[in-house]
Amino acid sequence: MSNKHPQNGLSRQGFTLVELLVVIGIIAILIGILLPTLTRARFQATLTACASNQRQLGAAMLMYASENRGYLPRFDLGGGGAANLSDLLGGPNGFFSHFNSKYKLQKEVFFCPAGNTDTYDFIFNNWNTGTNPMQAISYGVWVPHKSAGLLVPPTYFTFPPPAGTVPLVLFVIDTNPPIHAPVKLGEKVGVKNPMLSDSVYCNLSVGWPNPVNVDFSTVNQRNYQTNYGGHYRKGALDSLNACYVDGHVERIAAKQVKVRYGSQNAWVCR
Repeated sequence: MSNKHPQNGLSRQGFTLVELLVVIGIIAILIGILLPTLTRARFQATLTACASNQRQLGAAMLMYASENRGYLPRFDLGGGGAANLSDLLGGPNGFFSHFNSKYKLQKEVFFCPAGNTDTYDFIFNNWNTGTNPMQAISYGVWVPHKSAGLLVPPTYFTFPPPAGTVPLVLFVIDTNPPIHAPVKLGEKVGVKNPMLSDSVYCNLSVGWPNPVNVDFSTVNQRNYQTNYGGHYRKGALDSLNACYVDGHVERIAAKQVKVRYGSQNAWVCR
């Protein structure tokens, strides 16, 4: 039986406390470096998935128009809702039912992936009953249609609009009309406006009564109706996606977002 010793005369029992602390410190530094990068990558992936949803929904709206003499979809909600652009006609003849049965769009396409699934289930199902069934989705439809029996977005061509042009319960804010998307393909009126966008609903107290100069990149996230989803970072609005009649989707930074009109419970922004 031999009793061998290390050739250099030294023995090694394990790491010292100092060495362990150095390793832990290096790992902490690496996490600190990588975590913001991973957070930004996850946020960008959500933006991309949202844009894909809008692109699919926009393509279906264009197919609808091609089958209906060029008219973009209009599913009027006679009652219910608050005159917001994402409060749409529900029931078997509603917006979702038509696009689901006709173009096979699944429910997930109608909701921004930034939001909460349970919240989406609530706003999608809770009011979908009665004589005026309503289903809310993540995206605002800027093609003129009725919500709560009111034509939204307000359709006017000069500012201020002539008396009787816009219902008194809506607040006319945008001084550079029109703010709506085209009613029909080929129209030049409203062609520069999106037909879809992320829904950005801000508390009416922000900038009241004239919110034209609000910088939405500085407004606290608590002031938004975030149950519709949306793209927020560091407690404030980051940006929104918008889909146009030529099918492309672009990102609009929060600093470029403006109030377009006031509904019964929020500033409707884009």
